[in-house]
Amino acid sequence: MIQGTFYEILRRLRRYALVAFALMTVIPVLVFCFLFVHLYSLADPAPYHAPGLFVIAFLGLLIAVLGLPWMRKKAGSALVDLRRRIEEVARIDPAEDEILSRYGEVGRIAMALNRVVAELREDRRKLKELNEELEGRVRERTAEAGRLSIVVESLGESVIMTDLENTITYVNPAGCRMLGYASEEMTGRESTDFFGGIPGNPPDLYGMMKSGSPGGAWDGEVLNRRKSGEIFPVYLRTFYLCDEEGRRVGHAGVARDITKAKALREQILKSEKLAALGKLVSGIAHELNNPLTGVLGYSQIILETLEDGTLKDDIRKVYNEARRCERIVRKLRAFGRGYRMRVSALDINDLVREVARLKLHRIRDRGIELEIDLPEDVPPIDGDSVRLQQVLDALFDNAIQAIEGRDEKRLRVATSKGDDFIRIKVIDTGCGITEDNISMVFDPFFSTREVGEGAGLGLSLAYGVVREHGGDISVESRPGEGSTFTVSLPARVLA
Repeated sequence: MIQGTFYEILRRLRRYALVAFALMTVIPVLVFCFLFVHLYSLADPAPYHAPGLFVIAFLGLLIAVLGLPWMRKKAGSALVDLRRRIEEVARIDPAEDEILSRYGEVGRIAMALNRVVAELREDRRKLKELNEELEGRVRERTAEAGRLSIVVESLGESVIMTDLENTITYVNPAGCRMLGYASEEMTGRESTDFFGGIPGNPPDLYGMMKSGSPGGAWDGEVLNRRKSGEIFPVYLRTFYLCDEEGRRVGHAGVARDITKAKALREQILKSEKLAALGKLVSGIAHELNNPLTGVLGYSQIILETLEDGTLKDDIRKVYNEARRCERIVRKLRAFGRGYRMRVSALDINDLVREVARLKLHRIRDRGIELEIDLPEDVPPIDGDSVRLQQVLDALFDNAIQAIEGRDEKRLRVATSKGDDFIRIKVIDTGCGITEDNISMVFDPFFSTREVGEGAGLGLSLAYGVVREHGGDISVESRPGEGSTFTVSLPARVLA
C-alpha cells in the first residue's frame, strides 16, 4: 500500500513538473510575441497586418515546441539526481528489473523511499528494544540501589561518606546513634569538625589513611568522639568511592565500636594471667608452708620453755610474724588452688549482714559510719557462701583501709535487683584511686599500701570468685572522692 502510494505521488509529481516546465517555456514566448505585435501596431497603425502577426505567432509556437523537450530533459535529469541521492541513503538494489521496467525512474525513487521507510521502521524497532532494555537496567539498578540502601541503613556499624574535599555527604542511622548527632547536623560539614584533633590519635591520621594502599583502603584501631565529648575506641576501615568509569568521587568509612570487645579482651587476658599466676603461687605456697610450719612449731615450744624476759619477747615477735606469714600462705593457696564450689541457694542480704557483723568492731574502732541498705525484694542467688563471703570480706577490708585518715568516714553497702541479676555496691568516702592505678586494682599482688600492710591478693581473689559465679565486678573512683565497687551476680533461676 505504501509502495503504491509512493508511485502515485511520484507520477503526479512528474506530470506537474512537465506542465510547469511547459508553461515556463510557452508563457514567456507568448508575452514576447504580444509585446512585439503591440509595439508594431503602434509604429504602423494600419489595421490587419495579418501576415506579420502570423509569422510572429508561428515563431513563438515553434520556440515553445522546441524548448519543451529541452525542459523535459532538464526535469528528468533532476529526478535522476534525486533518485541517485535516495539510492545512496537506501542502498537500493538496481537489479529489481520488474519495477524499473514498469515505472522507470519514478519506480526507482519509489523503491528507494520504501527502503528508507523500512529502515526507519527497523531503526524505530531497535530503538524501542534498546529503550526497553535500558528501562529494564534502570529498574534493576534502582532495585539494587534500594536493597543496598536497606542493608546500609540496617547495619550496626557506622557508615560515613564524604566527597573528595572531606565534606560529609551521608551518615547512616548507626553512625548517628554511635556519635549522638542527627544526620542533618553532620551532612554538609567537614569530617575534621567531628574527628579531627582527638587526643590519642596520630597527628597525621588522614595522611596515614590516604597512603594506606594504592586503592585507598586502610583499617586500624582509632579513637572516636561522641557529641557529649566522650572518647571511645573504634575499628575503622576507609576506602575510595569511584564512579562507573573508575574515577574517584569521594571516601567512605565503616566504623565499629569496640569498647565492649576491648573490655572483654582485657578480661580474658586477665583471667589467663590469673590462671597462670595461680599455678605459680600454688607451688610457691606449698614450698613455703613446710618450713613455715617448723618455724611456728619450734617457736611455740621455745615460748613455753622460756621465762619472761627480753629473749621471750623476741621469740614471741618471731612467732607472731610467722603466724602472719601463715595467713599470707593460706591466701596464696586459696588463690592458686582449683577450688570446687559448693553451690546452694543463698540470700545475699543475709550474707551481707553476716560479714558486716564480723567487721562491726573494726569499723566502730575507726569511727566509721556504716550504712546498710538491703531491700527485701532482692531475689536469691545460686552460689558458694564461703567463696562469696571472701569477696565481701575483701571489699569491706579495702573500704576500711581506704577511709583511714579521712575527715569524712562513711561506708555504705547496698543491694538491688535487676531483670535477671542482683547487684551489691560497696561505697566508701576514702582516698580514691588514681587513673593510672584503677586498671590494675584487680591484678594479683597490686597494692598501694605500705609494705607489710597487705599482700595485694584480696581484690584479685574477689575478682576470680565473682567470675567463677558468672558475674562481674567493677570499680568507679576519683582521687579524693572515694570509690564504688559493684558486684553483679546472676539471680537464681526458678523452676
